Amino acid sequence: MFVKCGRNRLISTNIYINGNNNEIVIGKNNVFINGDIYIEDDNNKVVFGSGNSVCGYTHIAVIEGQSVTFGDGCLFSTDVTFRVGDSHSIMDNNTGNRINPSKSIKIGDRVWFGNKTTILKGVEIGNDSIIATGSVVTKSFVDGNVIIAGNPGKIIKTDIKWTNKRL
Repeated sequence: MFVKCGRNRLISTNIYINGNNNEIVIGKNNVFINGDIYIEDDNNKVVFGSGNSVCGYTHIAVIEGQSVTFGDGCLFSTDVTFRVGDSHSIMDNNTGNRINPSKSIKIGDRVWFGNKTTILKGVEIGNDSIIATGSVVTKSFVDGNVIIAGNPGKIIKTDIKWTNKRL
């Protein structure tokens, strides 16, 4: 199911769905320039709030009944990736149990993703945060107003706010 709740612009954006009972919800006044949304398996969900700006290639991959949720007013540079899973199973050699389950991603309001950033499964990022260029975020940072940088990402500055205007 594809639900568009208001006026949006999708330019060079591809949506691939392979499965059943999947849902994409897009709020109002979003701009998508050059992105891919891949959904595989059943019962997955991608949600964009309102006023988000995807300014360059962004890749979102959702599998195994998980979700990627974005709040309002997020800013995406280019080469930004979100992956809820590994796409292949890793098994414990002794028990045969799978050890790499997929996990949903939740992004707050007004999060800015720099160039070449990657957000991996199970991550939650709080409001008004910045993900610095080249960062790979592998764990959650639920307290907002921070700059996250590095591989793996860690907080390098707290108590910040950002604007997309040059002052």
